[in-house]
Amino acid sequence: MHIAQEHEPRGAHLENLVLSDLLAWRDIRLDHAGIFHWRTVGSEEEVDFVIETADGLLPIEVKATARPRLGDASNLRLFRQEYGEQARSGLLLHTGEDVEWITPDVLAVPWWRVLRSGTAGRAFCDAASIKLPVSSPATVSGLGREALEGRQLRV
Repeated sequence: MHIAQEHEPRGAHLENLVLSDLLAWRDIRLDHAGIFHWRTVGSEEEVDFVIETADGLLPIEVKATARPRLGDASNLRLFRQEYGEQARSGLLLHTGEDVEWITPDVLAVPWWRVLRSGTAGRAFCDAASIKLPVSSPATVSGLGREALEGRQLRV
């Protein structure tokens, strides 16, 4: 960040931080996990990362914004529509402070709350296990219980 003269990572730099952490998480897992990029044919719709595990697909979008909006979740929602039951709730990583469900199927989380030194594997494992519908209390550490109330996240 010092070379770029930025106080916080932006754009491709932020995506590369997330990718590096995802690769480290994947490499320490006992179970196989694939990390992919998703793009529709002939259009601009894409999802930055898709984690594939035996439990399904977790779409992750990285946005260099402090206040994610509904429009920031559109490609995550499109991915979920296309892959149906295989797809977990989407994860939108952003530069802000708040953890919140911006749609019933997209959780917005500050990137720095997921990419924590020494706990990245646990954080992605938590995020990769997002379960809906709204029925049970949240059971995940570090993401903010108030924002997750009524959602069940399991490891």
